[in-house]
Amino acid sequence: MESASEVLARIEAAEQTVAQKAFDKDGSDLIDLVKSLQGGGWPQDALTPATIARLAIVLRRWGNGLRDDEKNPEPLFKPAGEVLQEAIQSWPNDTSLLIELGALFYATAEYQSAFDVFAKVIKKGLAEAITAAKVLRRIRFELGDRIVAAQDQQAQLLDQADKLYPDNVTLLNERGELYYEQFQHDRAAEIFHNVLDKSSLPPQERIRALEGYARALSELGRYDEASEIFAQAFSASSSPSGNLLAQNGWLKFNLEQYDQAFSEFTRAYERSIETKCEEDQHQARLGLITSSYAAYAAKQTDGVDKAEDVIHKWRGQGLQFAEIFNLLFECDTRLTVLNLYPAALRNNELMLSDRFKTQLRGKRRASALRARVEALKWLRRYDEAEYEYRVAQKEFPEDIELWKEMANIQYRRQRFQESYEYYSGAALQKHPAQDTDKFRTDLAKDE
Repeated sequence: MESASEVLARIEAAEQTVAQKAFDKDGSDLIDLVKSLQGGGWPQDALTPATIARLAIVLRRWGNGLRDDEKNPEPLFKPAGEVLQEAIQSWPNDTSLLIELGALFYATAEYQSAFDVFAKVIKKGLAEAITAAKVLRRIRFELGDRIVAAQDQQAQLLDQADKLYPDNVTLLNERGELYYEQFQHDRAAEIFHNVLDKSSLPPQERIRALEGYARALSELGRYDEASEIFAQAFSASSSPSGNLLAQNGWLKFNLEQYDQAFSEFTRAYERSIETKCEEDQHQARLGLITSSYAAYAAKQTDGVDKAEDVIHKWRGQGLQFAEIFNLLFECDTRLTVLNLYPAALRNNELMLSDRFKTQLRGKRRASALRARVEALKWLRRYDEAEYEYRVAQKEFPEDIELWKEMANIQYRRQRFQESYEYYSGAALQKHPAQDTDKFRTDLAKDE
């Protein structure tokens, strides 16, 4: 039987692997640790809710990483669920175990089960409700677009918490964060403004509210007010967080001051390295790439070289390809929303370059090819867009979104009959998918 220190050492080693996002490493030692727990191989002093919750967390996060890399997460999600359910039988009211079970339900898209677990935790007390709200924010960061379908449900949980513990500024700030993430910037601004109107605010919550209010104002185009609130936030903080610096960078970005934005994101990244805050590092990295390409599009500087240089540097520091692709796709989304298609196209060229040829595959590659066709379309480079479509269609003949993109191109070229044929599925006779009948059915469903 292993000692408690040996069990903890193995969990810590797995946590380091997850922190480094080295998900290509062999995870068999972690599975062996689960089998040891289930087989009665853990010493009594290691059998605590906190230790079991740590094991479940690392299993879940490793599973998330595998899924992001388009690998099967089930071999890690399943044992995480087993150890949590068994532990909850022994400690049915332990908050750490319940919260982690809820987090696992979100990871496996069992949203109603997740809601029920977090609702139970929130009712346990104010401290538990605050912990749950913070974990929900962390889950949204970890799962990204996968959790969008459950954001309204999370809003209901925060509403429940507000009813149980009215006017708690921490919970209000968390609700403001969720509204911001849902692009409800006016509601977010209102929440953060209400927090700032309260007396005797804890310093950290005041800084959070100032930061959130400034961000929301910036997204609403109220740039002068946002600049003033950011100044108040910097004045209130003796050591600005990476997130505060990054959000000020996004204000510069919205003002089209891309070089200044790049400088602010650089400061944010350096600060996030000091604080070891993963969320702040991600935001700073995204800002560095996006502002580089935007500067390129505006001909303010040679932004492409900067973007490639910082990515090369991060790769040398151990940043995994999955995280790099996540950043590049987020960058593409921001650039296309702002109609910065020349910059988006250069970003896309990097994604599809030989540098990432062996890593960009499957759904990610299909998404990158679609993004290339879309950028060329909006730049009215229709012949190139059609050529790139033909290339992509050979590789992904059953990609419905790619098919619809071609219909859109034909429509914009005023080739209405051809556009109709693509939208209706009639063009399948000319360019058949591998399973024509199934593709036609899926296209009809998608419409």
